[in-house]
This record gives sequence, structure tokens and C-alpha cells, in this order.
Amino acid sequence: MPRPVAVHGDGAVACGERDRGFTLVELVVVIIIIGVLAAIAVPVLTAQRGRAVDTSMRSDLRTVATKLEEDWAISQSYGSSTAASSSPRGLVLSAGNLVEVIVRPASGGFCLVATRAAGAGRASQDWFFDSTAGGLLPADPDGTPSPAEGTACT
Repeated sequence: MPRPVAVHGDGAVACGERDRGFTLVELVVVIIIIGVLAAIAVPVLTAQRGRAVDTSMRSDLRTVATKLEEDWAISQSYGSSTAASSSPRGLVLSAGNLVEVIVRPASGGFCLVATRAAGAGRASQDWFFDSTAGGLLPADPDGTPSPAEGTACT
């Protein structure tokens, strides 16, 4: 049986007392659903940020390696080693990234070490680029290249 509805002269419809708003239970259920969705989304977004930092570090290593190879093509020299810097060889790196250049004249190659500056977002690991061992290498948790690569950037 339909409920009676009062229509005012201006066309507004008067609702019964039960139609005034949401109940407390309905509001709590919505808040719980939003909380569950947030609990799922936050770890996913945090992990995505770490992967973005790793990608920027690998990109910066490739950029510096390309610059060193360009120097070699022009002057048959990789130049000298430099401490960790945010602008090695005059290049501008991604925010928070530092790259150390280690030139190894004995092996005729170079090694690059990418780390994060203090206070910058964290990466999952440090990264290395070894020109004589095949290029880009992930680091072990202790900061050295993985044993499988058999190289050290020192």
C-alpha cells in the first residue's frame, strides 16, 4: 500500500519522518567499506612509489654511462673518478639520486654506484652499472653487487 505524500503549492514534496536521512548503521557500513578500500590501496601505492624510485636510479645510471661512453668516443678516456654527486659530469639527475663514478684504468672500464640522498624517498636497493660486467646490476642488501655478477665497484 503506497504511503500518503503531501504536495505543497510550490511543487515540493513533504517526506514522512522515516525518509529524512541515513541511519547510523548505514553510515557505519559505508565508513567500514571506505576503510577496507584504503587499507588495500595504501600498501599498493607505497610499493609503486618504491618501484618508481628504483626506475629513476636505473635511468640515471644509464644516462651517466652513456655520457662516459661519449667521453670515451671523443677522447679515448673516461676521465677521473668522482665522489657521489647529484650532477656527475655536469648531468642533472632525478631528485634525490646520487651517482658515484669509479674509473678503472686497469680494466679499461668504469663502475657507477647509484644511491639515494639522505632524507630522499627510499629505494628498494642500491644499483650498480659495471661496464666490464654487462651493465646494470642490482645490489645485495649489504650494498655490494650480487655475488653472481662477480664484480665489485671498488
